Amino acid sequence: MGWGTDFTADLYLNRQIYNSMGQLDDAILEAEETINKIKQRLFMFASANPKDIISSEWDGESINYIHYEFNLLLDELLSETRELQLLMLYRETEPNFK
Repeated sequence: MGWGTDFTADLYLNRQIYNSMGQLDDAILEAEETINKIKQRLFMFASANPKDIISSEWDGESINYIHYEFNLLLDELLSETRELQLLMLYRETEPNFK
């Protein structure tokens, strides 16, 4: 037999209302697609030549541009991942849709 910690949590989906399991599944799919797009952009930064991805207004500051964009993408990735986790937890509770 395993051991662990059991707890109950209240989840709050800010300004989100779902009237059917289909709507909830669509929201989950949308979050997954957004996460995949963010991952693709992160991979692009990892593999691209900085000269090819930096806009002209950041000319001469390539490291600062990449650092700035990378941080924005990481923040968005963390936010979307948290949102996806909340949606999946909500789906697991088998909500009663009217």
